[in-house]
Amino acid sequence: MLDLGTGTGIWAIDFADEYPSANVIGTDLSPIQPTWVPPNVKFEIEDFTDEWTFKPNDFDYIHMRSLYGCVADWPRYYEQVYT
Repeated sequence: MLDLGTGTGIWAIDFADEYPSANVIGTDLSPIQPTWVPPNVKFEIEDFTDEWTFKPNDFDYIHMRSLYGCVADWPRYYEQVYT
C-alpha cells in the first residue's frame, strides 16, 4: 500500500495496524512522521509529482487525499498511479 502525501503518517499507521500483513509506504516532502511506527510501515521522502522510483505494478492500493493545489499535471500524475 502506498500513501501519497502522507503528512504526519497517521493514516498509514492506522492502515498498517488494521492490516498487519500489508506493507505500507508513506511518502511526503517533509520528514515529519513519527519514528515509532508498526513494523510494516516505512516512510520515504519523495515528491510524488516527480518521476516515481517505484516499480510498475508495485502496489495493490494507492491512497491519496487533500492534494488540491499540489499537482500541476493531473494526467501525468494519474498515469504514474495507474502504472
